Amino acid sequence: MTLKNILRGLCLAAAFGVSLPLSNWTRRAVAGTQQAQGDKPVEQTRKNIQVLKGLPESQLFPVMNLVSVSLGVKCDFCHVKQKDPAGGADVWVWESDEKEHKRIGRQMMRMTLDINKNNLDALGGYGVTCYTCHRGTTGGPRLPPLPVTVSGHEDHPAAPSATPSATPAAARPPRPTPDQILQRYVEAVGGRAAVAKIQTVVMKGTREASQNRNWPVEITLKGADKFSLVASVPQQGRITQSLNGAQGGWIENARGVREATADELAAFRNSALLYAPVKIREPFPALDFNGRTKIGERDAWVLRATSADGVVTRYAFDAETGLLLRQTTLTPTVLVPVPQQIDYEDYRDVGGVKLPFTIRISEIDTFFSSTRKFTEIKPNVPVDDVQFHMPSPPPKVTPKPKS
Repeated sequence: MTLKNILRGLCLAAAFGVSLPLSNWTRRAVAGTQQAQGDKPVEQTRKNIQVLKGLPESQLFPVMNLVSVSLGVKCDFCHVKQKDPAGGADVWVWESDEKEHKRIGRQMMRMTLDINKNNLDALGGYGVTCYTCHRGTTGGPRLPPLPVTVSGHEDHPAAPSATPSATPAAARPPRPTPDQILQRYVEAVGGRAAVAKIQTVVMKGTREASQNRNWPVEITLKGADKFSLVASVPQQGRITQSLNGAQGGWIENARGVREATADELAAFRNSALLYAPVKIREPFPALDFNGRTKIGERDAWVLRATSADGVVTRYAFDAETGLLLRQTTLTPTVLVPVPQQIDYEDYRDVGGVKLPFTIRISEIDTFFSSTRKFTEIKPNVPVDDVQFHMPSPPPKVTPKPKS
């Protein structure tokens, strides 16, 4: 679970050898694992690392993107970019301390680490991040602006048109238990009997991303352990990723076919779950109640799971329909947690179960955010197992010796 130069490396290089459409999941799997092969700490892969020692290389760019988003700035606010005299292309001199903002940034990181180290319990277990204070600005407010409307000992004035209500506010429904929320979710999807009847699913649509990186995709699911994704990527051709149960998986593109790595297989399994009717792996993990929230106009109950490596995942279920609306993930790093959000929209009935026809994956770097929009989802289409078998590579041609 590692990326060459992190994020961009996996997503771009992936198009040639890994998994462009699934890069979100691969990076997510990478992010919480320092022990992944080749995922060295940044002080071994970069020059002049002073604060973020111990941070796996695969987490560097997500953390830097979180900083830039929090301050509302681009990379060159702190880092030096030069023109290559040979070709005129931009060259980043990441190790340079020429800019004062970079030195200030180090001070801010040390302050954040110190606050979280000594006050984590008081901060609810999550600590502070750059966004806590900056909120999209380089300065951030220090004091409330004057004049203030009311002080702490005064009531807020009623709106001029407000009149006392004769009807008491409707009481909130009683809080369900996590087991009740999960049971209702399974029933909202269609129930276990209906889910069991769906042996195959074929989904056709588009993957849309920034910079006009849009292309058609076709996804096939068979049972619980067979999955394939075929994408037609402009200027790169057809890319196929496939999971074939216990036999492993493979990737094929213009460069040929190869077996998937262990990290890629984990990403494929997560992606298959993304498109399955029940989108939480069973048996369900231990989930705690985490409050109530609003997603758009919908009220939602929130459940939370924390993995052994500290990754926090929250699931928001529609309080009325029971369907899963949003999944958020916080992956811890040595500085700040890195968030990811998946939204499930436009649920429709497909063969007796409800599936979302729109899935939005939002990353801290918009380059890796993407939306899957499906125009056609068909259940129980005949699918031959041969589709998931790894193709044999073409025979090597031995050049004839010159006479």
